[in-house]
Amino acid sequence: MPKVVNYRMRNLFLLIFISTALATTLIVPSDQYPTIQSGIDAATVGDTVLVSDGFYDENLILDKSIVLASHAIHDDLSEWVTDDTGQWVVANSHISSTRIRGYNPDNPDFGSVIFISPNSDECIQPEVIGFTIEGGSGTSVTRVNDESEAYSVRLGGGILADVSDPLIHFNQFLDNGSNEVFSGGGTYSTTEPSDWGFDNRRNSQPRCEITEIRISDNLYSGNDAIYGNSFA
Repeated sequence: MPKVVNYRMRNLFLLIFISTALATTLIVPSDQYPTIQSGIDAATVGDTVLVSDGFYDENLILDKSIVLASHAIHDDLSEWVTDDTGQWVVANSHISSTRIRGYNPDNPDFGSVIFISPNSDECIQPEVIGFTIEGGSGTSVTRVNDESEAYSVRLGGGILADVSDPLIHFNQFLDNGSNEVFSGGGTYSTTEPSDWGFDNRRNSQPRCEITEIRISDNLYSGNDAIYGNSFA
């Protein structure tokens, strides 16, 4: 009996193998990538931006399907938090020691520590794992009320995710937001492009079939907003 070869499946496996083989790990900080943002900007789809322990005073734009990770990504995270006299605290040294701090944004309107937003019509699926994310003040966005009047609100102190499908897990969100943040002191995520706009600053309209918000296994402390201190 002649052997039947499924060329379509073979080509698919070959494509997956090539994509995996070409994925790169970009180390931050390094001579080539002194900041997290420089690593993100240089990364391509499937790459990992691996951040060493330290304090990083940055407000990041994450606009592609990459992994943004501390060295906690290599650890067993089954017991990454512990109960210390009735209060949960981070037990993993990389998570507690790798801090992205958004206290002083270059543009006060973009005060989220990490702003996840696609720069094209493609749905992006970045992963954020293993950080302490602190001091974010949220990002000012424009909404339209029932009378077609535009008004501004501030959303997402720690992370603001535009229409995208991020995986956000094993992070500590610390002291983000304020009583000036309308919603999502720690994180804010949306599945609908019509939720808010950015005037002409950043306003891609990707096609994302989002059935589940993938935000899990995070620790929230000291975050503040009018609605949703931890997330919304």
